[in-house]
Amino acid sequence: MRKTTLNILLNPEPIKLGKASSKKQREKISKDFLHFLWATWIKATAGFMSEYSKRTEDLCAHHLAGKGNLSLRYFTLENGMCLTRDEHGFMAHGNQSAKTRFNEWVKMVRGEDFFSRCLMIKHKEQHIPPVVIQEFLLEKIAPFVSEITDYYELKEYKDVKTINKYKKMFKLLVK
Repeated sequence: MRKTTLNILLNPEPIKLGKASSKKQREKISKDFLHFLWATWIKATAGFMSEYSKRTEDLCAHHLAGKGNLSLRYFTLENGMCLTRDEHGFMAHGNQSAKTRFNEWVKMVRGEDFFSRCLMIKHKEQHIPPVVIQEFLLEKIAPFVSEITDYYELKEYKDVKTINKYKKMFKLLVK
């Protein structure tokens, strides 16, 4: 069967988590690409709109409780939130007053104990090979291939680096 976006959506194949076969293979996966996959997962689960304002332009993904370890950075959907670039800069990384108001809003949306739950995850450091992280994120992104394709085509990216990341992601998704 030909691996088209429609076939992948109708007949999803589970991605098996495993170890990279060689050190060279593990090193080929950059943190930048892993962050791109994570950010795509966060945006896709939010429906490609800001979770704060419901706006759809100029989106980015924000680590709510930091990036303390790989589990908190890449494996915890709850630690991510889709925001517009302005919301991200002004509220999440703005002055102390704006950050405090934003964190109070996060607690209201995610639960009063949100930051303490993330703190527990943060202290459970473990070594996770990049290939395992990549496979995990691709597995999480796979159900959203159609939406990601629509979003990507709508954005009409001109930045070669971003275009190449999307191409690599789609290539890995249709393996």
